[in-house]
Amino acid sequence: PAALKTNVGALKPGGLIIADTGEFTKRNLEKAKYEVSPIEDGSLAKWQVLAFDNSALTVEAVKPFGLGNKDALRCKNMWTLGLALWMFDRSREPIVDWLKAKFA
Repeated sequence: PAALKTNVGALKPGGLIIADTGEFTKRNLEKAKYEVSPIEDGSLAKWQVLAFDNSALTVEAVKPFGLGNKDALRCKNMWTLGLALWMFDRSREPIVDWLKAKFA
């Protein structure tokens, strides 16, 4: 919720918001000073909103690697990057090359 509040103003109408519903807890909404979830109150109507529990999906995706919950949740950005590459039919190769160089 805090990242949404900080960055939503930079989006053009019709832009895409990928929202992790797993993070829209009462506590996080309060910290971001939302009285109600913007995902549910219609305030994001001028954008396309793809809302799902990215946290749970990421944890499930990395289960075969034996990561604990904390480490699994650190993979959310990479999981979401993969989703974006798939959604927009982009090659993973440049990202994979960059990751190999970065973490060689």
